[in-house]
Amino acid sequence: MCSVRLTLELSNLKMIFMSQYLEQKDLFDKVLHLREEERQDPMLAIERFFADYRLHECRHNLWTMVETCLTTDNAGFSDAEERGNLLLHYRDMERLLEAASLLLARRGRKPPLPKGKAQLKEETTGYPEE
Repeated sequence: MCSVRLTLELSNLKMIFMSQYLEQKDLFDKVLHLREEERQDPMLAIERFFADYRLHECRHNLWTMVETCLTTDNAGFSDAEERGNLLLHYRDMERLLEAASLLLARRGRKPPLPKGKAQLKEETTGYPEE
């Protein structure tokens, strides 16, 4: 009986702390962060991304996020199904990165060597790095 009550309490906590992305689905299903020229030509966003990150770095960062979620005491991933969904999402994100990398290569442009973070931020936002 105690474990059932604890499970119900955890479920209630998850509902209270639900992600803003799940609460406002219509808003977050839209493109929010691309500039107008990137909306017109999404390859520009891909080029900018791979100008700063190499594919192996993306894989490392993705895996670090997954590993952190799975190995720390995090109620969001206490359920086996939630952990499985995270791993599936990880695999799909990795596939998306590979596809974007191929699109960039097929466009005939090799990703330039990564720029410094300050230079890239200034170019993409118009604001100098602080």
